[in-house]
Amino acid sequence: MDKRNNENGKRPVRRVTGTTTGYDWNSFDKKTSSKSGGDRKRPPTELERKQRYHQMMKRKRLKMQRIRAAIILALVIIAVILVVFLTPIFDIRSITFEGNSIVSDEQLNERLSDLVGQNLFKAGNGAARQRLSDIAYIESVDTSKRLLPPSVKVTITECIPAAYFRLDGKTITVDSDLKVIDDTDKFDSNQIPALVGVKIKNCSVGKTLSCEDSEQSAALLTCLRTMESTGIIPYVISIDMTEMTGIEFNYDNRIQALCGTPLDLERKLRLFKETVTNSNLASNARGTIDLSVTGKAVYTP
Repeated sequence: MDKRNNENGKRPVRRVTGTTTGYDWNSFDKKTSSKSGGDRKRPPTELERKQRYHQMMKRKRLKMQRIRAAIILALVIIAVILVVFLTPIFDIRSITFEGNSIVSDEQLNERLSDLVGQNLFKAGNGAARQRLSDIAYIESVDTSKRLLPPSVKVTITECIPAAYFRLDGKTITVDSDLKVIDDTDKFDSNQIPALVGVKIKNCSVGKTLSCEDSEQSAALLTCLRTMESTGIIPYVISIDMTEMTGIEFNYDNRIQALCGTPLDLERKLRLFKETVTNSNLASNARGTIDLSVTGKAVYTP
C-alpha cells in the first residue's frame, strides 16, 4: 500500500496504533488526557488516541510556523533598515523652498545646502529649524520629505512687519508680537505705523521688544495684534503712547482716534473698525473718533 502511494506521488499515511513499537503511549495518555475531558479513569480508545495525537502534532506544526514567520519578519526588518540607513539610495538630492519673500533662496541655501547628500531619514525636521532659527524675518519653519526622488521641501512662514520706530539713528521694525525683525531700514515705513512716545528698555534683532513700563509693553502688544487682526494696520499712520492715559492713533491721515487708557483697548479698537466701515460714515470723512469711554465711539467732524 505504501509502495503504491509513493509511486503515485502521494505522501504515505502514518498509522497511529496503540501498539506502535517505540512510542510511549502511557506517557502520551497522561499528557493529553487532561485536555480531552471525559472519564480520566477509563482507558482511551484507539480513536481517541489518534485524535489526541493529530491535535498534538498540529499544535507543534503551528508553533514551528510561527517561529519561522517571526524569524523571516526579523530578517526582513533588518534588511529594510540596512537599505534605508546604510545605502545611498535615500540620500537627499535636492532642497526646495516655499513661502519666503523677504529671505532669499540663496540665504536659505547657505544654511541648508550641506543637508544634500545626507540620509533622508537621519536628517530630522529639527535640523532645518535649528539652522534657520537666528534669521529674524522667519517666524516658523516646516519641512516635508519626498521619497522619489529623495528630497526635502522647506516651507517658510515669515514675520509680517507691524510698526516701526527710530532709535539711535536706526529704523527698528517689529511684528505684531513685538519681535524685532529688522534694524536696517529694509521695510517700507509707509506701509506700517510709526510708534511715538514708546520708551524702549531692550531692543535686539530677533528678540522681543520690551518697554521701560510693562503696562506700555502690554498695551502696545494688544494694539498691534488687534489692528492686524481687524485689517486696519496698513491704514494707521502713527500710534502715540506718550501718555498712557491718552493713547491715540492717526488713521489714513484723516481721522484721529482717541483711546484714552489701555482699559478695554482691544474692544475699543474693534469698535473703531466697525465705526469707520459703517455706511453712515462717509469714506472720506475727517475728524475725531473718541473711544475713551468703553462701548462708545463718538465721531466729531
